Amino acid sequence: MIAYKVWLPFWILGVEALHASENVPRGQDEKEDFPFTTVVDLLWQNVEFSTFLRKVQKCGKINYLNELDNFTLFAPINSAFSQNLEQFEVDDFVLHDCVLDPRQFDVGIHVLATNDSTPHLVDVRSDGSWLINDTPVLKDVLRPNMQNATLHGVVATVPRAPTFVGILHSLSQLSYFSKLVAVTESHNALTLFEHKTVFIPDNIAFNNQFSDLEIAYLLGDKNSVHENLRTLSTIDNLKKDRVFVLNKLVVDGLFGGRLHQTNITNLNGDLMIIDSHANGSAISVNGTIASGSNQLYNAGIAHIFSELDFLSHDLRFTAEKYLLGLGADRFVEEVHMRGLAHLINGEFEGPLTIFVPVETSNDSPGYSKSSLLYHFTDTSVNLTRDFSDETETRLYDSMFCSSNKRLGGQCQRQKIQRLKKHGDTEYLLNKKYRLKSDDYTTIGNTTIFSVEEEISLPGDLLSSVNPFSGCSKSLSFLRDLNLLDLRPNSKGYTVFLPCFDSWEYFDLNLDYLEHNISALNLIMKNYILNDLIYTDTEEQSFMTSNLYDENITISVLQSETDSEQIALSFNTIDEPVMLTKNFDTFFDQGVIHPMENVYFPDSLNITLQNLMDTANSFDFIEYLKSFDSLKMIFDQNQEFSLLVPTSQSLLLEDISLNSTTLEEFLKLHIILANSTQALLDCDSDISTLYGEKLSCRESLSNAHLLRLKDGVDKEVRIMKKGCSSSNERACVFVIDRPISLSWLDQDRYKIRLPGTAIAMGALLGILLIFGVLACTLVVVVRKRGTEGHQSVERSGEQDPLLRSPKIAKRGGYSSSLGRDPAAFTDRSNQVMGNPGPSPFAKSYSENSSRNPVSINQGSSHT
Repeated sequence: MIAYKVWLPFWILGVEALHASENVPRGQDEKEDFPFTTVVDLLWQNVEFSTFLRKVQKCGKINYLNELDNFTLFAPINSAFSQNLEQFEVDDFVLHDCVLDPRQFDVGIHVLATNDSTPHLVDVRSDGSWLINDTPVLKDVLRPNMQNATLHGVVATVPRAPTFVGILHSLSQLSYFSKLVAVTESHNALTLFEHKTVFIPDNIAFNNQFSDLEIAYLLGDKNSVHENLRTLSTIDNLKKDRVFVLNKLVVDGLFGGRLHQTNITNLNGDLMIIDSHANGSAISVNGTIASGSNQLYNAGIAHIFSELDFLSHDLRFTAEKYLLGLGADRFVEEVHMRGLAHLINGEFEGPLTIFVPVETSNDSPGYSKSSLLYHFTDTSVNLTRDFSDETETRLYDSMFCSSNKRLGGQCQRQKIQRLKKHGDTEYLLNKKYRLKSDDYTTIGNTTIFSVEEEISLPGDLLSSVNPFSGCSKSLSFLRDLNLLDLRPNSKGYTVFLPCFDSWEYFDLNLDYLEHNISALNLIMKNYILNDLIYTDTEEQSFMTSNLYDENITISVLQSETDSEQIALSFNTIDEPVMLTKNFDTFFDQGVIHPMENVYFPDSLNITLQNLMDTANSFDFIEYLKSFDSLKMIFDQNQEFSLLVPTSQSLLLEDISLNSTTLEEFLKLHIILANSTQALLDCDSDISTLYGEKLSCRESLSNAHLLRLKDGVDKEVRIMKKGCSSSNERACVFVIDRPISLSWLDQDRYKIRLPGTAIAMGALLGILLIFGVLACTLVVVVRKRGTEGHQSVERSGEQDPLLRSPKIAKRGGYSSSLGRDPAAFTDRSNQVMGNPGPSPFAKSYSENSSRNPVSINQGSSHT
């Protein structure tokens, strides 16, 4: 038996109260000592307990107290009832089968267990005061002589111990444990904690011992789990795990307060060590001290811990439990229904990766076994490890391995691609399903990734091709040739598909194939192989066949490890076939390799003649064949490329077989073999058979324009182009108009003289010009002198016989320009010496031989 001692801090108050009661006047009968007393008598004798006594009387429990034996009564003094109690039960103040004597207890906290199964805390202080359930007790002890009991006065009502659930709800940091208790379905879930000691882990302890998924699994809402789970084994495992965790935390019996180090066993049979510290105020388990000790409830005692290192011990988690923690209960249900439970229940020993849809709608039709297996891959996918700075895409084998009819028994593959957008990184599965890269977990050898929706198996060839990859022309060809639905071949198919508008680069070849179904069938059936070839293959050579059942040997050419390209050498194709690594596209019967170029098999023969016929350049063909030196381009299929104007543009330029410069014209439109690539790349220095060089430029509309490098600034546009299937340096370029010989620079046909000769010629020319000018001046001057002399001689003869009246008015005489001045002087002298002639005489002609007869009167007198 464990001794208990209790001290009361407020004992002085109780002593004074008792002294006061003794000073109250009593009657003569009252002053006499009663030889027999009960606890009721003691209550009646002490006025401080009057209120408590009245409540006992009111409840009709006087006789009940008088009949009790072997008990302790804690009677509150009157001041404790300052607030009315809603409920008053006498048993709340009685310790049954226990006569409490505080002198039995050492200093410290003690747990008092009685037959009423309700534990009590006795706290004895070093100053002699003590408390019961945190309520101060008066120092004096009253003992009735008719009962084996003690009466203790308390300064407050002793509170009722809360229920276990009440403790959990009162502290928010116990929400995890509270929910675990709530979702545990057991017939004794509530009775599990009766007369027990419970070690309660708070939320911090749960987080330290369990991952988020493990907590979600243990605490998942029971209604949702039962609604979606119909597999009894899964439900049973969940129940067992929850009970297992609770049993780890429960010990039969009451352990608390001041005690010596003791070995105890929980309900799972695990051995633990419990000890007390600081006079019983702190409890430790396995060396871990509780954050809250000695928490009483109505049927036991609890201790709260922020760390319990044994909490997760022996609790085995599997991928199935993690999936339930993710909320993928429907996925788990489907796995069990399809007989694949061994993949998630821990039986599968190899590495495993699961892609789990967690946000799917409940109306989903469910999974087939094959589609469910496509969510699993038997490799460990580690995004950090698998995707280095250089690697952007990786291929993985899924666990869906088809029958021999489709993939030859091989497993369908998956592709994970890393994308970087605005500084963020995301991962896509099969270019469609976004992985929650931050939301993945690993349990044992299994890695679980969350995806936003259910993953579908690759569909048929047509639906598997990305509609934005420019493969529509190739798909159209396959449809026209009935090659979209391939018959099962027990090997699987590899389809090399020209995409990214690669057909448009050689549009003349495309026109030829569209009008030649045999050639189209030949090339497309050579692109489909009866085997599975992936770009991440480690094999160096393959022996396979095409749809013609022709044997084909493929070799993987060595490339740099960091190269994004892989080169395949076909024995049926002259040039290596270039593929982008990990750009494989999967479909239900194999794999598709989108190609950026069109590769022609050796069995396909497209000549320059075929290309020119396709371009309707019949006149140009006749022009070429009319010259023996040029028709060999067709006969021997030599390495020349042709610039072929349209037929209508030849008519506009007046080009015909009768043109005298036809051969030079044709040579100007024939490109040497070593310049074909430059023309394809639209570079400068493109050599022609005529000797002239052309230059090419690309316009803003991506059109290629040609002009004579040393000619006038006129251009022709390349409308279409195509190359021979057997010789990539023999091509045909259709241009919108011919390149005219008149565009050539005519300055080169002029005589080029040295600078000295030009200077001497210029000097001689200047001297010649001055000589001619001098001669001309002399002739002009002499001519003017002759004309002046003749004018003087003829001036008299030219004067009129009679002067015009208008002329007479101007000066009174006739003036002649160019007359001899001497003649004029002589005539003036005559006038000065003799009387002047009459007006009529003055108007008489000077060329007459005689003067006019004067009829003047003055003259008749002389």
